[in-house]
Amino acid sequence: MKKLVLIASIAWMAFAQTAQADPTVMEKSVLRGSIVFQTYCVLCHGTKADGNGRMAPLYRSRGLPTPANLTKSSVPKEYLKQMVTKGGMAMKRSRFMPPFGGELSEEQISDVVNYLIIIRG
Repeated sequence: MKKLVLIASIAWMAFAQTAQADPTVMEKSVLRGSIVFQTYCVLCHGTKADGNGRMAPLYRSRGLPTPANLTKSSVPKEYLKQMVTKGGMAMKRSRFMPPFGGELSEEQISDVVNYLIIIRG
């Protein structure tokens, strides 16, 4: 547990420095992003963002690709933003990843992307 907290702390500091953002502002963004994730993403990607949401068995049973394990994703921040905004088909990925650009504000998309970057370490 201590190792996980240390890793999360290091990831947080590195991210805050990379983003050149006030940590308080970044903390609020990540918190808002976690709410967006729990509202829009958890059904497919799961509570741990590991791709094992409640929909994953349905995809598997039909021979379809399961939702991505977002904790293992290494794509850049801008790519994540585009994926959330445009959806999977537009990014030549899963057609089952819907576009959220019409549903979420730019701030909400940035917040959920900040959250995803933090949880993937």
